[in-house]
Amino acid sequence: MPDCGNIRTIYRLIPIAEKIFPLVEGFYMPANKYLLTVNGAPLSNVQNLRTRIWDKSPLLTNHLPHDGRHTCATLMDDADIPLKIKQLILGHSAHDITGRVYTHKTLAQLIEAINRI
Repeated sequence: MPDCGNIRTIYRLIPIAEKIFPLVEGFYMPANKYLLTVNGAPLSNVQNLRTRIWDKSPLLTNHLPHDGRHTCATLMDDADIPLKIKQLILGHSAHDITGRVYTHKTLAQLIEAINRI
């Protein structure tokens, strides 16, 4: 696994809902390997996210970065998204070997699920 300074980087695909894609697209720079970077390296922790991006946005003053995870999990639950897909989108590991090792979902399934909320 590649190392970025003192942090271990874990790679996973995160589907972006079509309705928020224009917002995310504003952060995209083709020269960068990662969406959110500091000097070309991925943001190393939540504090970097808060000080470099979150706290500078007037749209996010009443929320914390983790609030979006709670909202996303709740909306996926309300939309009856299967647990395995919720875990993959949120980056949570399954608690059983069958779900963690033997159950797989495609990127298309993750995108379809995130677009349902």
